[in-house]
Amino acid sequence: MTDLLFAQGYELSPLQTPRAGPTAGWLVGSVLVRGQGKTDGLHRLELPVPAKARQSFARPMGDAQSAQRKRLAEQAQTLLTDAKHAAAALRTALTVLAQGGPEQADFDREAIKHWVAAVQRDFERDWPLHYYPALWRCCDEDPEVVLRDWRTLLVQNARRVLDQASTRLPLPANRRWRALTQSHSAFMGVLSKHSLLPTKPEPQERNA
Repeated sequence: MTDLLFAQGYELSPLQTPRAGPTAGWLVGSVLVRGQGKTDGLHRLELPVPAKARQSFARPMGDAQSAQRKRLAEQAQTLLTDAKHAAAALRTALTVLAQGGPEQADFDREAIKHWVAAVQRDFERDWPLHYYPALWRCCDEDPEVVLRDWRTLLVQNARRVLDQASTRLPLPANRRWRALTQSHSAFMGVLSKHSLLPTKPEPQERNA
């Protein structure tokens, strides 16, 4: 939907391109998903678009609108990349947890992969609900502040899913604490690698 919104890899028809206007608008889309000899349902999206964001998508586009649209597209990709990395951190941690905290996790075990995917659905369902509101904030607020809040949200939600999984998964008593500590370490390691952990504020200078 982000690619479609910013016409990345798609050429929009005149009817698909929003008209200029001073008010908020809606992005409405629907798609019929095909499966193997069946359909996987009709999916529909009704997305409210604030007035300032609508202007950046409208036709005809001036230089200011084009620059705003380009900035929004870049920020959208940053938000999506962060969500992808947070999902990878959670997936790694869940894999380590399910295997009892091994020195080297096996990411190819089918039974583990199915369990991880099932547990991770809660996270995958949650972050898209906050994605577009965070993106629209970039029209009015400092993108760095939006990015900090977005990363905090991703980390908190991923950690919540991991904590819930650790209470439901039956682990041998002699490996439980190792599994918990190793999975947490793996989780934090991937987050740190992709700069998703909050940075410590700079100490304020004392007044002379």
